[in-house]
Amino acid sequence: MPERIARELRPVAARRQRMTILRSMAVGLLVGSIAAAYFGLMRLIGRPVPIGLAVGFLVACPLLGMLYGLLRGRSLLAAARAVDAHYRLKDRTVTALDFLSRPEAQCGVMHELAIQDAESRLSAVKAADVVPFRFPRTFPYAIAGVIVATVLLVLPLSMNRELMAASEPIAAIQAEGEKRIEDFKNLDKTSQQNVREVRMFGGLSFMVDERMAVAAGRDG
Repeated sequence: MPERIARELRPVAARRQRMTILRSMAVGLLVGSIAAAYFGLMRLIGRPVPIGLAVGFLVACPLLGMLYGLLRGRSLLAAARAVDAHYRLKDRTVTALDFLSRPEAQCGVMHELAIQDAESRLSAVKAADVVPFRFPRTFPYAIAGVIVATVLLVLPLSMNRELMAASEPIAAIQAEGEKRIEDFKNLDKTSQQNVREVRMFGGLSFMVDERMAVAAGRDG
């Protein structure tokens, strides 16, 4: 293909590829945020889902979208169609590309005139006009999805910390209560085993662990 046509179409093709990469990454981010939000919801209801898996989806899906845009390449034919559509050239650029792809033996004077006409019109082409920069339509939804996924992934962690902080005094109270109960049980056992009545000096005494605890006279 002669350089005269390709030189004018390459900036348009490069800009189209960049926009394709941006759109593909936005779609990938949306898909990744939906997956991460799902994993966050599973964590919220108590399912054991690794947080690294959700973060991996958030990172990997946009990268896959970028890879898709890079693999599509810079199509000069698509760029020619975009130029014809924007400047209303009635397929002059596409026709010129078709003629240039044919062997020289099949090209006559009419073909050369068509190529020269397309070349003269391409000299005024501006890539920014043909392919203006626009945010992908899915971009706001992708950002919203990332926010929702982040909240769902962070919320279980904060809730667990709050529950642990609230359970500490309850656990201390419960431990103290269990200790008191155990002391009462031990006291009850001691009372049953070591308390005995002893009559001394005409009175009645109670011995606990061989020590006098209560003494009563004859009159009570």
